[in-house]
Amino acid sequence: MTPQMEIIVHTAEPRRVTPKELKELAETIRSSYLGMSVRAEWHERAGRGIALHEVVSISIKGAEALGATALAAMGKRIGEIAVDWARKRYARLHKSSTVSIPIYGPDGKVIKSVRVKRGKEESEDRKP
Repeated sequence: MTPQMEIIVHTAEPRRVTPKELKELAETIRSSYLGMSVRAEWHERAGRGIALHEVVSISIKGAEALGATALAAMGKRIGEIAVDWARKRYARLHKSSTVSIPIYGPDGKVIKSVRVKRGKEESEDRKP
């Protein structure tokens, strides 16, 4: 039996990117991928440190059967959705910040990574 594909939207900083905002992003992704399980999860980061920007990670689980081309296309589309979400969020919050959004494939490797800066029209593709 093949595992069901699932997309997980996650942050370790729920005070900066709230659970409500994560759920909003998860719902937007779910509406593009009908029938796919998409959920938001968060937890407080352990330890101390200064985060220079916000981080929302997105993981695609159970997609081992997808080919590299299909997985890359899925990562690209999810990246577009996330960039649009970040821009709308910044417009609503009227705050200056940067959000990094790495998208991980089923093997745990980054397939797409974008960074959205408030006030910039373009997002940066940060895939290594």
